[in-house]
Amino acid sequence: TLGEVEIEHKVATVSVVGDNLRMSKGVAGRIFNSLSNVNLRMISQGASEINVGVVVGEADVAAAVAALHCEFFTADRCAGIFEKPAGS
Repeated sequence: TLGEVEIEHKVATVSVVGDNLRMSKGVAGRIFNSLSNVNLRMISQGASEINVGVVVGEADVAAAVAALHCEFFTADRCAGIFEKPAGS
């Protein structure tokens, strides 16, 4: 018999892909450290080991993408992206 299937709506997959991902020490740590303020619902690594994907809620997609982009591409311009503005 087959198990029960549940469908979860309003989620998205955000992936980090790179040829050298499996050979680069510390990349997974950087990925998960940068996403420390995002609720990760699932983590997946492909069999080819060139990608790591995470499933996040719809409301967290922009924050997840911004955090990863800041970590790997523009860290100097991203300080405080998760800080709430004064009065919020």
